[in-house]
Amino acid sequence: VITYLNQRYQKDPYLHGHCLSSLSAASVATKLNNKGIKGLILSSPRSRGRHGAVTDYTKDVIKLPVLLIQHAKDPCKGTPYRNLEKVRQFYESSSQKVDVIIVSGGDTTQVGPKSCENRAHSFHGLQKETASAVVRWIQGEDFQSQISD
Repeated sequence: VITYLNQRYQKDPYLHGHCLSSLSAASVATKLNNKGIKGLILSSPRSRGRHGAVTDYTKDVIKLPVLLIQHAKDPCKGTPYRNLEKVRQFYESSSQKVDVIIVSGGDTTQVGPKSCENRAHSFHGLQKETASAVVRWIQGEDFQSQISD
């Protein structure tokens, strides 16, 4: 897929993973040793749990720019806010650019029995502002590192 995107658009893609999918994005970037990838975006990065954590991959491999996005009140057991600093430090050991966007506020309604079924986990109510900050980051522009309502 990455080769196809490189050929089709003549640009390296950014890999993005949210929560459990952050493991996939981090795994691919690590296994490909950054080749053909422009940057890594991990929203609600998986930092603990039975499925593992993005910090379980080989350290000091990721040289790409990394963007971490986390809601300050994310109740998901696999993506606790308190672990964000550990994730940041993991990527800072090899990447020259690791940025963080902290989201607070928005809709924090619990919509199901699982901890990740809280709307804060997906930045509900602040998706537009969050997406705008991500686009600005990709474009190399100044972006909001704190998003709230």
